[in-house]
Amino acid sequence: MNIGIIANLYGSKTRQLLEGIEKWANDYAVEIYFLAEKPEEFDEERFKTYIIGKYVDLRKEGFPENIEFILSIGGDGTLLKAAHIVAPYNVPVLGINQGRIGFLTVEYEPPLVSLLNRILRKNYTISERRMLRILTENRELYALNDAIITRFKGLAVIQICLSINDIKVADFYGDGVIVATPTGSTGYSLSAGGPVITPETEVNVITPICPHTLGIRPLVVNAEDTIRIVSFCSRTSIVLNSDGLESIFLKPEETVEISSHPEYKIKLVHLSDEPFFSLLKQKLEWVGEKKTTGSGK
Repeated sequence: MNIGIIANLYGSKTRQLLEGIEKWANDYAVEIYFLAEKPEEFDEERFKTYIIGKYVDLRKEGFPENIEFILSIGGDGTLLKAAHIVAPYNVPVLGINQGRIGFLTVEYEPPLVSLLNRILRKNYTISERRMLRILTENRELYALNDAIITRFKGLAVIQICLSINDIKVADFYGDGVIVATPTGSTGYSLSAGGPVITPETEVNVITPICPHTLGIRPLVVNAEDTIRIVSFCSRTSIVLNSDGLESIFLKPEETVEISSHPEYKIKLVHLSDEPFFSLLKQKLEWVGEKKTTGSGK
């Protein structure tokens, strides 16, 4: 089996996990590819010892097409990076959490070999997650979580003109706007007042960021709808961000078109059958201490 690894080198247990994976791979004749999107990170001497298996500089060599599975070691941010790398290749991705909340990753309990053997036996389930396609005048981006349009710096509000399927829906001032998938609905969109959407739901959500109009509220739209956003601000630059990974500056009144990607879906690997709402309750800490009844003491 050929497995690619994408790792957050700064994780507290990353090196320990990589050493365990290397030993397991040697024992089970698994071929490991250590995928480096930013080779300059390995200029630091300490990180050179993290490399296991075959080192692949993605910028020079591209994605090895014989990879059958991806292990993402880090938090949700590392998994989002992995999703952007593997999106065109339809390869399953399993995230081992080294971050904080970890909505997209799994927690593991030693021994690590038990988790890794489940990969060999294909003892897991896959959830297909839609991605967004984001078009500007001269760029195409994609996102698993969200696309964000906001000011570059300062406190100036920006003007947002929103259209859906060529119908003008709203024109408002605020700090920006988020377009999120169901996968991304538990991220920035949730913090900005958007709803939680179950992953299988065929919708996207448009969440304004601090709108200066009380009537502007998050809007859930069909996954097949085409969203167009035109933004303007005379006092600062406006930036478009995809999954917190890639940012580009927008020209004044440049149109951004956002829709569900017609081809790209991420095969997200799960190791348990825990219902989404149980995970939600746990990650968002929705259950507090149980209050006693009676005397009120």
